[in-house]
Amino acid sequence: MQSPPPLSSPSSLACLCSSWCLPTGLDATGAAAWYNVLTTKEFLMTTPAKVWNRSEIEALILRNDRAVERAMVSIWERQTATEQAAGAVMKDNGMGFASWGSRNGTYYANWVLSGKHLSGKHLEKARKMAMYHAGQLTNIANGVLGKA
Repeated sequence: MQSPPPLSSPSSLACLCSSWCLPTGLDATGAAAWYNVLTTKEFLMTTPAKVWNRSEIEALILRNDRAVERAMVSIWERQTATEQAAGAVMKDNGMGFASWGSRNGTYYANWVLSGKHLSGKHLEKARKMAMYHAGQLTNIANGVLGKA
């Protein structure tokens, strides 16, 4: 993300650039306060986030082993607490693992959460599971709750 250019003094604030212009009518104190707002975490959080689509998520899963691991944890986190503990699907709510992959998915998520990495056949199985859940992962990446 681009940050505003450094300023020598608050009184030098007239126009920073086309994307960081200040509101008109601010004195030096107001301009300094506005500049501080631009550089705070709150401002950075209000900038529009990237919107992911399914094909981008699938491409990421295919090329990045850590994305596969993160996918297992993200899907597992959407399971209910009971499902997480049992490693099984108990509710058909469109969130978390499909019933056929719940046991392995829970195992993979817990493995990754313990600080280890998936490898070999486990990584490939997890990759296939992540690809199956790509719609749900797209919703997770975009901050959408509910059914995939």
